[in-house]
Amino acid sequence: MDAGSVDEALLLHKLSNTMQGNAITRDPVEEDELHERAVKLARQNRDKNAEVYMLGGYTSVLFARGELQAGLSMARTGLALVDISVAADSERNVAMWGACFATQMGLPEEAIKHSDRNMAAARRTRSRYRELNGYVMGRSSIWDAIGDFDALLEDARAASELVPGNVVRLGGYVKLAVAAVNAEFERGNREEGQRRFEETVEFIRSGDDKYQTLLASPRLAHIARLAGEVEHLDFAKEMLDRVDASNYAPGHSIIKPATFAIIAAIENDVELAASSYEQIRGWKTHIDPFAPCSDRIIGLAARTMGDHETASQHFKAALEFCRNAGFRPEIAWTCHDFAEMLIESADSADRQLARALIEEGLTVSASIGMRLLNERLTVLQVTVGAPKQTNPGGLSDREVEGLTLVAAGKSNPEVAEALFISTNTVYRHVANIFAKINVSNRVEVATYAKDQGIA
Repeated sequence: MDAGSVDEALLLHKLSNTMQGNAITRDPVEEDELHERAVKLARQNRDKNAEVYMLGGYTSVLFARGELQAGLSMARTGLALVDISVAADSERNVAMWGACFATQMGLPEEAIKHSDRNMAAARRTRSRYRELNGYVMGRSSIWDAIGDFDALLEDARAASELVPGNVVRLGGYVKLAVAAVNAEFERGNREEGQRRFEETVEFIRSGDDKYQTLLASPRLAHIARLAGEVEHLDFAKEMLDRVDASNYAPGHSIIKPATFAIIAAIENDVELAASSYEQIRGWKTHIDPFAPCSDRIIGLAARTMGDHETASQHFKAALEFCRNAGFRPEIAWTCHDFAEMLIESADSADRQLARALIEEGLTVSASIGMRLLNERLTVLQVTVGAPKQTNPGGLSDREVEGLTLVAAGKSNPEVAEALFISTNTVYRHVANIFAKINVSNRVEVATYAKDQGIA
């Protein structure tokens, strides 16, 4: 190999990317230095194709680190260099990452332009893998973010035809498959959603791509919350158990505690919420491909912990980001989650804000056919219209639900099934209820509930 040649540049580039992919050798400073040397050599050799190829390849490193602005800037630089000397695959890769970063940063119009360019270049390569990758990392994640479920499901159909058998790691297809499950449930198509869910579970279990499973896990947990099925929640937990997130760079390792934050909200698990919050509290405002907004997840964790002030800050940040970007599903869900928390307050200003959020959520969810969420918001609308009643014994609304079930003679496993939470969480709830109302057994719980008129 000649010193200063393009071959040397490509070797330096490969080394920098390989270092990032290994937890032992990972060193951002050295990786950046190697990348800069590689690009400099490509420029000295006036090889635009090599330069664009390396810029596109290194954006994946920045994606893994969570360095969104740097990644988008690098993709823009690469795209500006493209001319007839640049191979279709080099252009495709840098355009794909440009679309991905633009979506994450709330720039869907720019993302669509990059995505169109990515798909055109991918088709010129005549590679099924490249085209599939374009659907997953470009087009479909945009449709998911803006709430164009018809376009997303059409892409899922087209992409599935490109998957040769059950090769999970091919182009990250699993993320798109999970997003399609979510789209069906969001629109209230429970039967089709469940069919797709079972198909996707089989698809995931037939492979062993822990990385793609990790990236899909926040949406899996969201589906469990949306559909309210224990089966979905159990599968999300099973997938998390398969993954050691410490092997991945910060931009990806944070996804596991983020998913646990959603699970904690489902199960009202204060300890899990607090543990998750500590790991995700510094997460920058963005939206990962096929995932909820980062600030909404942090807000859910804080809300579950009982820190409503912090939760409010993050829900407001999520709303500002998603309104500016036009990310309608996340606008509607954040309105729901924020309003649901505010309804618990007896403060008139909080309840007035809750009403406004519910109205916005109803309008947005109806505009894109989010039927299940629209039904939830309608229930909240009825709830917020009634005067706030103070629960006896300082019990939370969730604890009152648990008390009612215990007073009715339900066992802990039966309470867990009714509330879609784990048995361990029920044990904690029951212990808290006993302490707050000063009783020592379930017979006394039933008597207390009857005396308070809540049984």
